[in-house]
Amino acid sequence: PSSRVSRVVVYNRQDCCQGRINGAQVFINGRRCGTLHGAGRMHVVSCHGIHGNRVKIVNNHSYLTLCEVKVYGQRGGHSGWGGHGGWGGHSNRGGHYGSVRQLHLRNAHQSSIGWNGQPHRAIDGNIDGNYGRRSCTHSRFAGGHNNWWSASFPSSRVSRVVVYNRQDCCRGRINGAQVFINGRRCGTLHGAGRVHVVSCHGIHGNRVRIVNNHSYLTLCEVKVYGQRGGHSGWGGNGGWGGHSNQGGHYGSVSQLHLRNAHQSSIGWNGQPHRAIDGNIDGNYGRR
Repeated sequence: PSSRVSRVVVYNRQDCCQGRINGAQVFINGRRCGTLHGAGRMHVVSCHGIHGNRVKIVNNHSYLTLCEVKVYGQRGGHSGWGGHGGWGGHSNRGGHYGSVRQLHLRNAHQSSIGWNGQPHRAIDGNIDGNYGRRSCTHSRFAGGHNNWWSASFPSSRVSRVVVYNRQDCCRGRINGAQVFINGRRCGTLHGAGRVHVVSCHGIHGNRVRIVNNHSYLTLCEVKVYGQRGGHSGWGGNGGWGGHSNQGGHYGSVSQLHLRNAHQSSIGWNGQPHRAIDGNIDGNYGRR
């Protein structure tokens, strides 16, 4: 459906050949959103409200293998983006909000410190998942001790929190950790992947908190995205949903239904519909 696209999430193959995806590019109706970097399990590309109804992923330097593709955006309406309403502009609930962007995190704290895993490491701009290279936090205690980490940011409506997990060992410890904005829960981290994205659906606040009650808490980087400024109201005419002054009506940001998958060629029976079958399994042999 015709939509304003906020982001595209691509799940990479995991049983081998993870590096092939590095450098692939994501397009919405011919307009480039961005490039996939690295060999991680999950890649998130921001599209900043490009309007369209078709996503295309191009890889000119290697085989293209996609284990799942998800697109998130606001359905309907006009191709305008911004002004009064939409992702930016004035909300009818008061205040002024800019475009969705990464928010500056500061004043990091955590419940305890173990193995010199200082809290500021999660906001140092380094997503390296190898603990020995000093870019990850570490709590002193394991499960049962209310392990938490927090940081502040300018008053904003938060769209999502991205958490980078440790990779040299112990990746499963993060499974089950919860993300909060000013005490309101955004969601839970599932699995042992390198990157976890939690949608916060416009919760208004100025502090992110991540809690892990069942194991050590180690964070290699935390990024928060949202719209700065204004009032705690969310919705109505403006904000993420409601009417845009550039025409049309847009709902809330949600996952969009993908269909009619095609690809340039098919090898080893890698049919294009597999990337939209709802299964993010990265083992090619499980189809």
